[in-house]
Amino acid sequence: MISLCSKVMEVPSHQIPLPGFNCSRDKKAPIFPTGGVLATRFQIGEKIGSGAMGQVFRAYDAVTDRDVAIKVETGRKKRLPLEAIIYDAFPHQLFPEFHLFGMEQDKLNFIAMELLEGQTLKELKPASMSQIIDITLQICGLESFHNLGWVFLDLKPYNIILQPNGKIKIIDFGIAHRHGQLARKEVGGSPFWMAPEVARLYISDLEKQPTSMISSAADVYSLAIILFELIAGINPIKLAIKKPVVEAHQAIYFHASDTPLAPLEPNHLATKYQLPSYSPKGCLARKNLEKLQVKLNCLLIQMGDKDPTKRINDLGFVHSYLMTQINPLVETLAPYEIHG
Repeated sequence: MISLCSKVMEVPSHQIPLPGFNCSRDKKAPIFPTGGVLATRFQIGEKIGSGAMGQVFRAYDAVTDRDVAIKVETGRKKRLPLEAIIYDAFPHQLFPEFHLFGMEQDKLNFIAMELLEGQTLKELKPASMSQIIDITLQICGLESFHNLGWVFLDLKPYNIILQPNGKIKIIDFGIAHRHGQLARKEVGGSPFWMAPEVARLYISDLEKQPTSMISSAADVYSLAIILFELIAGINPIKLAIKKPVVEAHQAIYFHASDTPLAPLEPNHLATKYQLPSYSPKGCLARKNLEKLQVKLNCLLIQMGDKDPTKRINDLGFVHSYLMTQINPLVETLAPYEIHG
């Protein structure tokens, strides 16, 4: 059994809530006032992020004399302890550095961790195909997490931060599952990047209490959608459903169906390059661009198979394919890239 060892802080009740602590159900309102002090050591700054399950604040740690991120759990489901366990037990270059887990009489859980600078992949406008492939190769580093018997289950652009140095960090592990674990509907996840085996839990008869076996293939499916989005600038679900606005429930039904993900189209790649005129060099470049589209679609089809037993379940394979089949073509076309 994994434990948090000495990094768990029991916060006396008189230290939390802070003066001005927001006990309302308004999830958008900051739960902490700016300038308040948490656990006698963290001076709370601005709110820098929020989601369905929590809020994130910039804070100053007086003990270590550094700025940190404080993530506070606001949802009813207590998922922050699991996230703290994962950060503490599995230090990895893809994960933010874990400092401390604190709790106050089961009313408020928080994590103090590395303050990340940069932007999420949802905010990113990729500068080039080279950058897209580099980011995808880095995400494949999640293979080591899989090898330890875990599945992330919430891989999406919002949970991947690209730092100024070009390195990524993956955050929000609150719904991670053990490989081979049976999952029920309440597993959670994000509709637009949800694996079919998880989506099917949501549309099944609740009285039957359906379950689904979780494997690393779920993360591979999510990565297929992320890679498509980085290249095409649009989620493939919107292309498949052919609607400019797709609701969350429509996305879940699409994933659960047998309809395949939309493939990359020629214009998705063509807009990233300015190829020379129809000279020998230009003809060769166009042939390489066609090869790149074919090879990328071949990979995306295997990563996005709706049947998890037929889908690629090994990010190591994805990494190898990108390095041997995709990267050489991207490097050949690099002189013609249009940098955003």
